[in-house]
Amino acid sequence: MVIAVAADERTNRAIEAAAVARGVRFIDPHLPPGAKMGDGIHFTAAAYKAWVPALEAAISAECTM
Repeated sequence: MVIAVAADERTNRAIEAAAVARGVRFIDPHLPPGAKMGDGIHFTAAAYKAWVPALEAAISAECTM
């Protein structure tokens, strides 16, 4: 499983293409605008509110397969 976390959409799409080409499930939690803090690396609280449920759902889906 691969989860989109790059700061830009182009990088996430490249990661998605690489994952799909290798048969790996790709998760894109669709983070809200301004999801990264000023350092461009760390998520804001709003981003975690979107990211954590997407991650939990993906893990749950994998565990029931």
